[in-house]
Amino acid sequence: MLAAMAILAVVLIAGMAAYVRLAQPAETEEATLQTAVVRQGDLIISATGSGTLTAPEEELGFTGSGEMTVTGVYVSAGELVQKGEVLAEVDGQQAELEYADAQRAYADLTSTTAQAAALRQVADAQAKLQSAKWNLEYLIGPDLMYWETQIAEGQETLKAAEAQLEQTPSDEQAKKAVAKAEAFLDFAGDRLSDAWEEYYDEYVPKTFGIAEDLDVDTYNVPSELEITKARTAIDEAEKQLQDSRELYDVLMGAPMPDNTLNESLNGIKQARRLLEESRANLEGSKITAPFSGTVMAVNAAGGDTVVVNSTDADTLSAESVVVLADTNQPYLEVFWDESDWSMLKLGNEVEITFDDRPDDVFTGKITEIDRELYTSYNSTAIRGEVSLDSPFAELSLPVGASASVEVISQRAEGAILIPIEALHETTVGNYMVFVLEDGKVRLRAAEVGLKDQTYAQITSGLEAGEVVTTGLVKAE
Repeated sequence: MLAAMAILAVVLIAGMAAYVRLAQPAETEEATLQTAVVRQGDLIISATGSGTLTAPEEELGFTGSGEMTVTGVYVSAGELVQKGEVLAEVDGQQAELEYADAQRAYADLTSTTAQAAALRQVADAQAKLQSAKWNLEYLIGPDLMYWETQIAEGQETLKAAEAQLEQTPSDEQAKKAVAKAEAFLDFAGDRLSDAWEEYYDEYVPKTFGIAEDLDVDTYNVPSELEITKARTAIDEAEKQLQDSRELYDVLMGAPMPDNTLNESLNGIKQARRLLEESRANLEGSKITAPFSGTVMAVNAAGGDTVVVNSTDADTLSAESVVVLADTNQPYLEVFWDESDWSMLKLGNEVEITFDDRPDDVFTGKITEIDRELYTSYNSTAIRGEVSLDSPFAELSLPVGASASVEVISQRAEGAILIPIEALHETTVGNYMVFVLEDGKVRLRAAEVGLKDQTYAQITSGLEAGEVVTTGLVKAE
């Protein structure tokens, strides 16, 4: 590498010596050694595109159902409005009545009276459940009742232990918990079998007695249907208790359960939904500006009939009565040449000059760049969006104004600059320059930063005020 650079330097020096000799007076022709003063300035690498001033638009309309009569439109196209200002309204008498009915219905279901009623339901359900359990216990006996309950609880314990073991298969504690639950279920199963024997041998004769008028002793054993009904009564009572507790908890401020089958809770959900819908319909009887901006279009007038979700071309749509542009946040739709792709990055700063204000420069940033080329009339371009740092009021320009948009890809401020012709690349990324010192041309290494088609930034090797050579020019 060093040898190659040395050889190239020798060649460059020899070439420059020839240039200098040619610069001396001659009888046939003269040549002039061109020079340039190393200067300090800004070097900007940029790409320029064309843009159009735009503002986010929103179509505003009425909400509700069916046909509505417009009672007032209070703005016109081009008018500036403030956030919260009423722009238009329809007859909202029916919406007010529906909202009042929905408020009463929801209040009835969630009032302190409803809370007290829910608490009574909890108490009634508890009493009903206890009565159902006592009935089953009478029919099958306390021992059977006890061991059936123990087995049901043991099965839930086993299920939980198995779930834990599945998550942590190497957990010794989880393995022990599964084994313990299985052992208990085996034990409880044996005790249940013993309880069934005792049930027929002791409990039934003592509790229900022997049937009369029969030659063979026959006990009045409860039928399977009676026992099944008793078990069903317990299940129903437990469900009722669960539902009443859920209802009471929600009325006292607990979150509403998702996808509940509780009819009372679903009734509250429905009442809340109707209340929200009626409130939205009432609020939707007026069009209020959601932000400050400029009215771009008005599509209805007082006395007109508008229809929600209208597909009839001859009727006015209630969803698009006023078009409002957010002129507090202007942006530009910009198109660049596809060769500028490498210089376009989200967040890059831009400088904007409007055709109608050529002496003013505005600033902004790239906020959107399309990933596909825009094609129009057999030509392609890169489309993007640029947000401006200035509001519409400062621009004093209409939507649609044309502008030139310069994207700043790289910038070097106060840089040491020389003409691009003064650079001599020895190897890739390594440069030499010829410098005039005391009337003599000397070769010097230089480190280079940014470059455009005209200038190069020198980061090391030269200082402002020095003189470099850019070549020879023959005299005319």
